[in-house]
Amino acid sequence: MPKVSREFSAYFACSAAALGVDYATYWTVARNTAASLEWAAVIGYGVGMVVAYALLIRFVFPQGWLRSRRKLEATLFALTGLLGLLLTYVSVALVVSLLGEHLHTAKIVAAGVSFTGVFVVRKLVVFRSEALNHNAP
Repeated sequence: MPKVSREFSAYFACSAAALGVDYATYWTVARNTAASLEWAAVIGYGVGMVVAYALLIRFVFPQGWLRSRRKLEATLFALTGLLGLLLTYVSVALVVSLLGEHLHTAKIVAAGVSFTGVFVVRKLVVFRSEALNHNAP
């Protein structure tokens, strides 16, 4: 299996675990507080992002170009998380505006959109390989 496929599969597995935490947080906040679905999604995403980072640096990208500079790596990871938060918020808002407050549909759409967009940015920027870093101009 090519390296990118292995990484994508491992990224998917770690992200699925983080999504479980994200979804549980989202559902709990949405059902037990006065927060809107959009804000419940943002809170869940933030909690899931912390879990995702811990899993990804351990199991998927332990040899990224910033492995010796974890603070910078975590900062870039968090910044790409802002992209994910934006995609999550906009996706949930779009589903709510089109279909109404469908708790599960909104989150499933947001998870797919966010996962795809953020994986690409993290793979190319945050966790790019050391070899790519040496070949850069």
